[in-house]
Amino acid sequence: MAGFSQQELVNMALDHLGARAMLQDENQTQEARVSGRHYPFVFKALLSRHPWRWASKKTVLSPLVEPTGNGFSHKYHLPGDYLRLVAISHPFHSYPHLEDDIKFAIEKPFLYAEFAPLGLTYIPESILEQPDRMPPLFAEAFIYALAASMARVFLDKATAMTDLKTEAQRSYLQAVYQDSLEGTPPHMGAPDMYRTRGAGGNFPTDWQMSNMRINLP
Repeated sequence: MAGFSQQELVNMALDHLGARAMLQDENQTQEARVSGRHYPFVFKALLSRHPWRWASKKTVLSPLVEPTGNGFSHKYHLPGDYLRLVAISHPFHSYPHLEDDIKFAIEKPFLYAEFAPLGLTYIPESILEQPDRMPPLFAEAFIYALAASMARVFLDKATAMTDLKTEAQRSYLQAVYQDSLEGTPPHMGAPDMYRTRGAGGNFPTDWQMSNMRINLP
C-alpha cells in the first residue's frame, strides 16, 4: 500500500484547522510558509520521543584511535544522520551478562562504550525525507500534532487548540502501543536504563491511554 506524501500530511493537518489545502509545489501562500516551518520540527520531535521500529536503522561502528579522555575504553563517531538512540549491542556476540552490564555515554557527535566494535540501532534524520514510510497510526499522531502546532496561526479559539492537542496525545499513545506489538523491546543496557528511554516496560492499556497526558509539540 502506498504511503503518505508530505503534501498529503500537511493538507490533512490544514483540514483540521479549516485552512485552504496546498497545491503541489506551492510555496508563497501563508499555508505553505507556516507548514514549511512547523513540519520538520514536529516530525523530528515525534521521532525523538520513542524508539520507533519502523524508522530505525542498524550499523556497526569501529572505534576511533584517539584516547577517550573520560574513563571509557572506546570512542566512536556517531553517524552523520544520527537523531536518537534505539539500542546498542555487541554486533558479533550475544552474552546476556554483557547486555545487562552495558555502560555507554553519548556526547554528540561521539559515543563512548566499554567494548569494540559496537552495534548501533538508531533513528536517522534522513527519515524526514521519507514520510511514505509512516505507519497509519504514526501518521495520524503526526497530523494532529502538526495541526496543533500550527493552530495559533490559523485559529483563535483556545478550545479548538486544546482538542487538537488531546487528539494528538491519544493517537501518539496508540502509535506507541502498536509499535510495541511488533517485536521485543530493543535492549540498551540495564533494565532501568532502557525503561527510562521509552523502549520497554509495560505498555498502557486502552483505559490508561485514554487517561494519560503527554506534552507534544
